[in-house]
Amino acid sequence: MARRHPVTLSLLVAIAVLWVLEGGLAIGGGTISLATAVALGAQYTPLVLAGQPWRLVTAMFIHWSWLHVLLNGWSLYIVGTVVEPVYGSWRTLGIYLLGGLLGGVATLALMPQNVISAGASGAIFALLGAVLVVAIVARKRIGSSLLWWAVGIVGINLLFDLYNPQIAIWDHLGGFLGGILATLVCGLPGRRWSWMNALAGALLIGLGAGLWMIA
Repeated sequence: MARRHPVTLSLLVAIAVLWVLEGGLAIGGGTISLATAVALGAQYTPLVLAGQPWRLVTAMFIHWSWLHVLLNGWSLYIVGTVVEPVYGSWRTLGIYLLGGLLGGVATLALMPQNVISAGASGAIFALLGAVLVVAIVARKRIGSSLLWWAVGIVGINLLFDLYNPQIAIWDHLGGFLGGILATLVCGLPGRRWSWMNALAGALLIGLGAGLWMIA
């Protein structure tokens, strides 16, 4: 895995290291404290707007419970090992981070300011956006099974979000849209960069800036 999927493996290791630093090994079936999550970099709107925007990145690596970290870790492994061989390591990392950032900014703008958010799911949704793009672009060559897999996974997760108000649905939606745009910005392997890639970049920056302004 280290040779074929170095970025996916590195992200999983980073999540595991943060989980240990959070004290996750000692919490049993409970959750970490809000104070610990915030101290290590969870997203908290007043602090982000007060000059700590780096929390939009660090929050992607912090989790609340064993179930949370294991589900996100497993999801990242499944989706990352699909995306990275297709897009390459640097594109995969760019999609993960850019999509995760847009998910964080969407949460910042559209969720109550007292919400403390953390988790890799927005960035994982960004990778699902990348799967959707390649499934559409290459559907004649690889068939429609990958497309329906991506649509099904996203649809099931969003339905689950709607029935679970504790889940930050805007992080997922923002991450998914950000992943699609970031994929177009990074460009598809084997295709020349064009004005469409530049347009996607402008949309990504404009959407992020717009959400930041209303936060």
